[in-house]
Amino acid sequence: MRYVVVDSPAFYPYKAKRPAPLERLFAGSQQGDLRLCVPEVVVREVTRHYARAVGPVYRELRQAQHHAREVGVLPSDLNALASLPDKTDLISQYEQSLRHDIGRRKGEVLPLPQVEHQWVLDRIFGPLKPSKQDEDSYRDSLIWKSVVELAATKKSDDEIVFITNNSRDFGDGDGGLHEHLREDLVASDLDSDAVTLMATPKEYVDLYFAEQDRLRAQLEERILQPGPVRDDLEGTLADSMEGEPLPHVELHLPAEGDISDVRTESVNKIEEIEIADIYHLYDGEFVVGLAVKVDVDVSYTVAAPTGHDLEYAPRWGIDGVEADAPFLMNTEGRLLLLNFELAWDEGESAWRDVELLYGKGLEDR
Repeated sequence: MRYVVVDSPAFYPYKAKRPAPLERLFAGSQQGDLRLCVPEVVVREVTRHYARAVGPVYRELRQAQHHAREVGVLPSDLNALASLPDKTDLISQYEQSLRHDIGRRKGEVLPLPQVEHQWVLDRIFGPLKPSKQDEDSYRDSLIWKSVVELAATKKSDDEIVFITNNSRDFGDGDGGLHEHLREDLVASDLDSDAVTLMATPKEYVDLYFAEQDRLRAQLEERILQPGPVRDDLEGTLADSMEGEPLPHVELHLPAEGDISDVRTESVNKIEEIEIADIYHLYDGEFVVGLAVKVDVDVSYTVAAPTGHDLEYAPRWGIDGVEADAPFLMNTEGRLLLLNFELAWDEGESAWRDVELLYGKGLEDR
């Protein structure tokens, strides 16, 4: 697993819409071997930067309203800003949204580190990096301590990447960690190179995602074009549906009574396959999301309502009888749109772990 810790500058220019490379990290944190980590100090610092960006906007809006009243564009008694949220509420909503989004993307807000005052004072008065002469750099010290604590809790084959453009305080001038920070890692029983330093999210994306993007493009082409991969995919999907329940598929079936045990009787034809998503899981493994249009025969069980004579009951030998026992019916030629998720093993050239997520019935053929 690779844990990517981001510092505050990664969020610049501190707007509700994040920069594209950082958003790619957020999206990637839901997938495969990447986990995004944001120290608690960074969450608070980014929120403070956002508050500083919001303040001038509100001042400019108030000035614009004042000028509009002066020239008669707005009536003097009309508050055009009344519909705007309170600035404090807006800032609070931003922080809550950031925390929620990190969690939703399977990321983690790293808690404030357990740090002794002596350690902080040594940083400040040493000075030891990431502190510097005449500046306490208290926030940077806490961020670095969060990174060290994260590294200390992970397995030896996990990777820790720290993204910060503050190379003056964290770096050694050659793209690596400063000597003081390497000593911190060793003091925590870690290798001196247990943490990899990168300057920007774009640097990470360019390094780690380029190969994934190339392999993804190749796999997309092989799925959409005739050939062994496409043939194996259709066969795997058909095998996964034969005789299996359809628990999360919306169907409008022509029967009275309580319907249950809806399942695929047989797969007649897979008509269309569209790629919803492909993401890299581990070395040579991908997870593929598909939207599949398929013609199937559907079987289901109906329990006739007590005291009700079903019009089609004679077909099943219960003419005129108050039925409360289930019986089987079949609907042929049902066209379904199903959403699947399954894994592709590049090394084995094989599909596996097919999961039907949800679906719906389309017009009958």
